[in-house]
Amino acid sequence: MNAPKLKEVEAFFFTAMLKGWVSQGEKGSFSDMPGYEIGVDYMDDGFRLLDIYCTTSLSVRSAGTTTIWYQDVPVWFMSYGGEYAKESIPFLKQALFATYSKREFVGGRGSDRILSSNDTMIYMNQPVSYHFSQFRGHEKIVRITDGVTLGWHDYQGLSLF
Repeated sequence: MNAPKLKEVEAFFFTAMLKGWVSQGEKGSFSDMPGYEIGVDYMDDGFRLLDIYCTTSLSVRSAGTTTIWYQDVPVWFMSYGGEYAKESIPFLKQALFATYSKREFVGGRGSDRILSSNDTMIYMNQPVSYHFSQFRGHEKIVRITDGVTLGWHDYQGLSLF
């Protein structure tokens, strides 16, 4: 098997991510891992992207992974985890969708700063490194009126070839 070009993997990432959780795509449970849900499971032209995440009734914490395979060989990986208040999740989806729609890679998450349409929240992404081949960073959503952080995730990932 020849390795795909990194730009092909990145292009597939955006296509696949726009088909799932951020766009209200189909959700389902991941039977091999109780408590996990599928955010995206998309296949095309030898590629597959599987994004799975877990939440718990014990807190607002969550964690997940996104893996891309090419011809059944893992070629790219991201992990993320933190916590988000329920009220901030629709805005988180909007921020990620807006960035993926522009095919803008900022550590696999949203753009540096995005203001909610009603000016009540701001999404901020602080990548330490943000290249598709290797990245890590911290994102958060803050309520503008009082500066309260409504959620955050730390993330990291890399190309596996």
